[in-house]
Amino acid sequence: APFDKSTVHEINTWVSDNTDGMIPKLLDEISQDSMMYLINAVAFDAKWAVPYDDDRIDDGVFTAADGSEQVVKMMQSTEGQFLSDDHMRGFLKYYTEGYVFAAMLPEEGMTPEAYLNGLTGDALQTILRDRVFCDVDATMPQFSFDYGTELTDALSAMGMSRAFSSDADFSGISADMPLCIGSVQHKTHIEVDAQGTKAAAVTSVEVRCTSAMLEEVRRETVVLDRPFVCMILDADTMLPIFIGTVNTVA
Repeated sequence: APFDKSTVHEINTWVSDNTDGMIPKLLDEISQDSMMYLINAVAFDAKWAVPYDDDRIDDGVFTAADGSEQVVKMMQSTEGQFLSDDHMRGFLKYYTEGYVFAAMLPEEGMTPEAYLNGLTGDALQTILRDRVFCDVDATMPQFSFDYGTELTDALSAMGMSRAFSSDADFSGISADMPLCIGSVQHKTHIEVDAQGTKAAAVTSVEVRCTSAMLEEVRRETVVLDRPFVCMILDADTMLPIFIGTVNTVA
């Protein structure tokens, strides 16, 4: 491709098409030293197995991470699986297509990010394996938001720093021209309403030339009226395909 405005348009069109229009644009421009892009995208669109009836939706207040109070549509339901550990309580809500939504409300004073930072894969599987089958009076806000970030620092901290430096070895791609990863852009979109959930994510890696069952009778209540963690899980394996934090809903 010529890597001019027409290529920017071609990339953005591909991203939009492959996220069902939820992420309409990835790039504004292509830098002069860009040599290659590796882009992947995923889109998720599922309906609740039991959608919310109109009489179970009402105005409520959500306290955002910055302390502001936001008036939002709150959806009420009775779910059948309760999640908990020493710092969180939550619930599962199923979709029709073999997936399940997990909502996790950290204890008062703990942010969703702090909770996730202390959550290992093994701990998550323990929470899901030990879920309690009981009635859960669940209240969840309708929400929709977009999030984007540049992942160079995060990936470097995870051990990939060489790939972003002049010492990078991508000779398998080009033996004649020294290459490194210039940036890794990630964008997500999620919306949750009375009918179901839509979510999408797209990641772009830019390569540059380096010239530069009932256990007991109980009932629980979970009200998501402050920042929380949400996940979309495969219902068979209980492995997450989407993890995010909801800090604001308006």
